[in-house]
Amino acid sequence: MIKIFDKDYQGKTFETLGLCVLSDAISCEAKEEINGEYELEMTYPITGRHFEDILPERILVTKANAVDGEQAFRIYKISEELEGKIVVSAAHISYDTANYPVKKFAGENTPELFLTAVKENSTVPSSNIPFELSQELDSVEMIEGDNDKPRNMRSLLFGSEDSFVTKCNCETAYDNYS
Repeated sequence: MIKIFDKDYQGKTFETLGLCVLSDAISCEAKEEINGEYELEMTYPITGRHFEDILPERILVTKANAVDGEQAFRIYKISEELEGKIVVSAAHISYDTANYPVKKFAGENTPELFLTAVKENSTVPSSNIPFELSQELDSVEMIEGDNDKPRNMRSLLFGSEDSFVTKCNCETAYDNYS
């Protein structure tokens, strides 16, 4: 089942049917790489019921794999119609962390303290950030925890060679806003 929610949906859970169920989808497949992309691609007929509800930035919710519960994906691209169908591309809701700028900070040297500092140093009040950041590392190794330049939360956590994931040599697990 593929549900669609409005782009401004405020809930952190997706237990309702949202705006509607996209039962006419031809295909829907999620691609997830360890510490890499987590995206969904759906093919939908233009004659399908609720076709008009498929709009940029809306949220698609479906089971992405056999293990995890339903996951949310934000639509970022809708192809032009070709042979009576469109292809919808959506990124996991965790990509929304790119919308939260984080100021420079220094001295946070354990994974737990670093994650706390990321939210506390966001230019958006932490109470307005829907994401929960947690870690389950076996060790409490000290990490070089400085953020020496303003960045967005996504690049600071998952982005480059100096991201949290790289510093801790760990793998990410996503569960909607967690």
